[in-house]
Amino acid sequence: VQGVIAMIALDFPDHVVESVDLPDGIPDTATAMTLARSNLRELPPPEHQTYCPEEDDPTSRVHLFVTDDFFGAARLLVLDELLERAGVEVGPGGVLLCAPCRHVLVVHPLVGPGVLAALRWMVAFARGEHETQPGPVSPHVFHRATDGQVVQATQVDESGQISVVAEDGLADALTEILGEPEDD
Repeated sequence: VQGVIAMIALDFPDHVVESVDLPDGIPDTATAMTLARSNLRELPPPEHQTYCPEEDDPTSRVHLFVTDDFFGAARLLVLDELLERAGVEVGPGGVLLCAPCRHVLVVHPLVGPGVLAALRWMVAFARGEHETQPGPVSPHVFHRATDGQVVQATQVDESGQISVVAEDGLADALTEILGEPEDD
């Protein structure tokens, strides 16, 4: 994922040590990542909340996964299983997601016109949580296509404003859901 990487690290309450030696018995990073995914599956499930930024449009529903542990955002590594366990179906356009801090993961299935309200809400939420919560991960929103490809869907300009960049799979998904943009 552009802007977010999975890495082996030790997360302390006030700092993260990113360069750590692998423990005895773990021969390489691939083995460590397999073990990490397995450990994530064994954690208690995160609290699952939903919110509809556009109250009258269920297609705007976002799913918040919140944990007390430091591995809320890391559950991106087991996203399909997390969504299945919570009964969340991936939309035909994939999902939007954000992981603003270590305790929170937010997912929105792209299923209808509510995607625009969900996206606006997620942009504001990701930035706010990233700036104010411990363990910041990313202030950005990402798009994960149904084929698993993930791209960053937001960017920050020189003035600090966040804008949406609908390219590649996200542009195709939005066109399929919302139709072709009208020419003015």
